[in-house]
Amino acid sequence: MKNLLIAVSTAALISFTTAPAFADSYNMATFTGNISPGNTNVKSPFNADISQGGPITGSFIIDNNLIPSSASGFVNVFFSSFPDIANIPAALAFTINLGTPALTFTLADAIQNSGAIQFFNGKFRGFFFDADFLYSDNKPYRFDDQGGTWNIKLLDAIGGAPVPLTSAKVNGVITGMSLGEPYVPVQETPVPEPSTVLLFGVGLTALAGFRKKI
Repeated sequence: MKNLLIAVSTAALISFTTAPAFADSYNMATFTGNISPGNTNVKSPFNADISQGGPITGSFIIDNNLIPSSASGFVNVFFSSFPDIANIPAALAFTINLGTPALTFTLADAIQNSGAIQFFNGKFRGFFFDADFLYSDNKPYRFDDQGGTWNIKLLDAIGGAPVPLTSAKVNGVITGMSLGEPYVPVQETPVPEPSTVLLFGVGLTALAGFRKKI
């Protein structure tokens, strides 16, 4: 009887503390790029904060199980397709810094079903990512990253949904990617089912009563 009670209590404790394994394996990665050089590229108001030809930096999480094959052509692997994306903070999943804290975007800023790593024949090519924001002049802009090139455009909100204007304010490229350390998603503390808590409590209570009789 004593061994049975111990087994019941142990089983309840295991179900209380055991966390599920993650579906895929991941790595941290960093990427680099630059603001395109040229006197006509960085225009007001961004020329107050962004340097012509200056560097950009960023980081993201790559799902090793979703990297396309070498003959797959262009493929956008969306962060939302990561089976464990709910356990990866948005700022870790994807962040790009354009030389100033005022122009830092994370996966949480993604719009229009964007937010993907782009590959060409299994090799990193850049991102598919769009983000709308207000700058210091209180005007709406869109950061638009399509593969290896990106730009910032003023938005025209007349007539409904914002539409990017044709004149780019900032242009740039993403030049390379470096694979980093393995990454383990943040494990949420499991919340035990009421039945598990009850089973654990019953087991401990019964075991305590059994010991008093000895």
